[in-house]
Amino acid sequence: MSRMHGMIAAVLAAIVLTVAGCALPGGREGPPPREYLLNADFTGKGAASAGAPVLVVGQPRASAGYGSADMVYVKDDAELRAFAHSRWADTPGAMLQPLLVDALQATGAFRAVVDGAAGFGGDWRLDTRVLALKQDFTHHPSNVSLVLRATLVNARDGQVAFARTFSAEQPAPSDDPEGGVKAANQAAGQVLSQIASSVTAAIR
Repeated sequence: MSRMHGMIAAVLAAIVLTVAGCALPGGREGPPPREYLLNADFTGKGAASAGAPVLVVGQPRASAGYGSADMVYVKDDAELRAFAHSRWADTPGAMLQPLLVDALQATGAFRAVVDGAAGFGGDWRLDTRVLALKQDFTHHPSNVSLVLRATLVNARDGQVAFARTFSAEQPAPSDDPEGGVKAANQAAGQVLSQIASSVTAAIR
């Protein structure tokens, strides 16, 4: 009888270990992935006069492969892969929108730059799409490329002021996710500054 009890205890212990293993994030053993933020610093003139236009910034959409929090890299020209233990804190589009608002507000060309989700009307609307945000290991050192498609529309008459692609590529200081994040932050600062300059030139 004691032998039977021993066998039952062993089976129960195996089941507990199996269930505990499956409960870990992603079905893997070990700690959850590290999460990173996109970041860029924009300083400038702040809000313009009361007669300046209001710009509405929609949340960036994403092309295939860039709509999740996966931190994407390539080792060849065709296959997008995701780091197993490193992720963005949110989707690239969700992280880029507040940075884009900051970059545009810093130009001093607008009375206000507002988030499109807030439901406020404006004089102009800017919509963007993330075409690429990836670390490329086909080069050494690796580099990170960020590509955004931006469309500026006059909200009063629906006319498109411009529809243009903006991009930047930065070498990573190290061939790992941490190096990729640093390069991505530099690329984001460059691309968003390019967009802000083009928007302010278009509305003058």
